[in-house]
Amino acid sequence: MKSLSDLWDSILSRLSGELSDTTIKTWFDEISVVTMEDSALVLHCSNAFKKNTVEARFLPQIKAALKDIFSTDMEVKILSDEQLAAYHGVAPDRPGDLFDSDAFTFETYVVGPQNKLAYAAAKSVAEKPAESYNPLFIYGDSGLGKTHLLYAIAHLVNRRRPEARIVYIKGDDFTNELVSSIRENRNAEFREKYREATVLLVDDIVTTGSTLAECAGVLRRSGCKAVYAAAAAMHRE
Repeated sequence: MKSLSDLWDSILSRLSGELSDTTIKTWFDEISVVTMEDSALVLHCSNAFKKNTVEARFLPQIKAALKDIFSTDMEVKILSDEQLAAYHGVAPDRPGDLFDSDAFTFETYVVGPQNKLAYAAAKSVAEKPAESYNPLFIYGDSGLGKTHLLYAIAHLVNRRRPEARIVYIKGDDFTNELVSSIRENRNAEFREKYREATVLLVDDIVTTGSTLAECAGVLRRSGCKAVYAAAAAMHRE
């Protein structure tokens, strides 16, 4: 197989031994392969009814076909349009949407060997904000689900603690604000702004390790749980 498209064709070929051509054309015509990450095959389907039907009726057959091809058990995840956007790190138009959307949850997150540690740490933070990992720093290449994990934390904290104050901010905005407060000796003002936050989620942050460490200290002393997502590891100057 030379491509993911070839893989999907191979899966459908195996399914044709169990399912009729009509069944395959009816339910699988709008499904495409997003990626395959070690032990997980990620699919996409824009049609919610077909997506739900395939999940309810045909996942065992898809998994069996994968095992026949790769000689190992694999997970299968089918993403909706909204979930696909989250998987690629595309934020909703309004940050507040992340509190309500069922697309950006731990249940819909595709867990594989590359991100299982980040998943476990993020879930621990969401379940016990006062106890786990402060700060939590998540980094990795685009498409590995960093933004999705931030949304999942917000969703779970909001569901379990509706009174919690959750602050979500893009990295550029946060970094500019932080650097200005340090240069102008306004740390107290910066600390006061985020003091009341239960959880601070900073997405796509770009700053140095020393600056981040100083920021983490300020927020930790304020009692705020901070989670940062970035495309690369931080190094001290």
